[in-house]
Amino acid sequence: MKTKILGIFCVLSFAISCSVEQDDKLIHLVETSNQYKDSVWMEQEDRLTSGEWYKVLLVFGWIDDETECKRIIENYKKTYPEINYRCNPVK
Repeated sequence: MKTKILGIFCVLSFAISCSVEQDDKLIHLVETSNQYKDSVWMEQEDRLTSGEWYKVLLVFGWIDDETECKRIIENYKKTYPEINYRCNPVK
């Protein structure tokens, strides 16, 4: 379990440190690879533009990635209740 959590945080820190172009490359890699076909994106709604969503975190490696994504959102909502989050399957 520690390995899975570490993996999630590694992807998150990598995504945060990337430029927009690198983010696009990472998203493209994930969405075109069979390796991530059952994974889930945790997305955050833009605070200024309703309906605009940003990929924040890739949840993968769990038996049920959707359930784990929802659990992560529950924890985020405790700290940031004013922000909308959702789980979106990798396409």
